[in-house]
Amino acid sequence: MTFPPHIDPSRLFRSRQSDADWKTLELLSRVDHIEAAEKFGRAPYSVETTRQLTESKRRKCPPVRFWIASDGDVDCAFFAS
Repeated sequence: MTFPPHIDPSRLFRSRQSDADWKTLELLSRVDHIEAAEKFGRAPYSVETTRQLTESKRRKCPPVRFWIASDGDVDCAFFAS
């Protein structure tokens, strides 16, 4: 992926590295679960289920790498590679 010269990709995406990053991933997952529930007309997963799913992602590392995307200083998305 090529970025314009004024955009620093290292500021857009970061590999989760700290406990705080994992907490961010959990919070972003929670938002995702709530949005999906609203979209499909069902109850969202419990907070505990979101926590457990995030913990299962953490246990998959390092073979699977999780990334957090930011818009400026705001963490807004995540993905895996």
